[in-house]
Amino acid sequence: MKLTNAKIKLLTIGKKHANGAGLYLLLNKRHQGKWSYRFMLHNKSHEMGLGQFPLVTLIKARQLRDQYRLLKDQGQNPLFDKRKREEEQRREQGVYFFNMVDQFIKYRKPQWTCPKNEKDWRSSLEKYAYPILNKKPLSMITHKDIEKVLDPIWDKKKDLPKKLQERLNLIMGFAKQRGLYHKPNPAAWNDNLKFVYGGMPHPSEIKHHRSLHYTKLPLFFEKLEKYDVMSSLALQFLILTVARTKEVLLCSREEISLERRQWKIPAKRMKARKEHIVPLSDQSLSLIEKLYAMHNYRYLFAGLKPNQPLCDVAMLSMVKKRFKSFDTTVHGFRSTFRDYISEETNHSGEVAEMCLAHQIPSETERAYRRKDLLEKRRLCLKDWETYCLTGKKQTIVELASRRVA
Repeated sequence: MKLTNAKIKLLTIGKKHANGAGLYLLLNKRHQGKWSYRFMLHNKSHEMGLGQFPLVTLIKARQLRDQYRLLKDQGQNPLFDKRKREEEQRREQGVYFFNMVDQFIKYRKPQWTCPKNEKDWRSSLEKYAYPILNKKPLSMITHKDIEKVLDPIWDKKKDLPKKLQERLNLIMGFAKQRGLYHKPNPAAWNDNLKFVYGGMPHPSEIKHHRSLHYTKLPLFFEKLEKYDVMSSLALQFLILTVARTKEVLLCSREEISLERRQWKIPAKRMKARKEHIVPLSDQSLSLIEKLYAMHNYRYLFAGLKPNQPLCDVAMLSMVKKRFKSFDTTVHGFRSTFRDYISEETNHSGEVAEMCLAHQIPSETERAYRRKDLLEKRRLCLKDWETYCLTGKKQTIVELASRRVA
């Protein structure tokens, strides 16, 4: 007899009633009961519970039966699948958001170059996410919870909402990867959040890093050389090579060729994802040789721990504490270089841009991909080094006479 909700009310108490295809209902005196599914597999009879009636409705019981019946028809034992699901639920319910934060930070920490990264992560999560998420089992977190975290700061903070959403996305994605969260990532931007918020709040305007006027650079460099510490050596190397902070900090021995007098930065570490070769001037090579004599670690600018690079705020900290009166930033020295080359030399703008590893129009790029391009950049950086160390400008007249000679 195929059951209906009306027929269930008339069923005999204490007897199992068949619905068909292995689905059964056993009722007690209060017209409550238990659903079960009976099936044959490998010539053996099996029975498994499907939940309590009426909490599990007739429609839901049939759906569960059909789901497990499909597994049985594929030669799988539905009981194993059920136990696996129950185990996953127990695992999920035993893991809370703060547990996942600890696990993620432990996993990511070796990749961070500065100890302050952990403090920054924990501070933002404890202040904004923990009041909503901390007491919830991980499996119970939904996109509504993520919205409750982001709503109070969405239109009030400039960069924090995007940063916090990215961190929550990484943590919940990490949980999914570890098999501790089985639903769609509730913090993923392209799912629910994009529809809720429409766009990231107040996109930050292009930052113009404060830069030192080139007329003050020789004095700055002279004072900088007096500090014989790793952060000073790294900053000197950054200024001379006009490279970016991360490019300098992660510079390793295998990227340096003393014989060719060059530093080859792999594409994966470049902003434009293209390999970049930096010609090394005399002073840059002297710095490298000094560092080689100091240690034999992998990274040229070694951090406090063996085989870890210098902290990513070390150079900035030196500029702020030791050279506050110069009012500049680490990244600003790239602008200082560009201004000096443009105003005091006749090196072409394209060569200067390629020294900075900027992308230039394809037609121009093709024209400058000649054999002498590296040498053009080497001359450019040599003139820059001379100015940094001595304050001597390579004027247009001087450059012109040098080429004639």
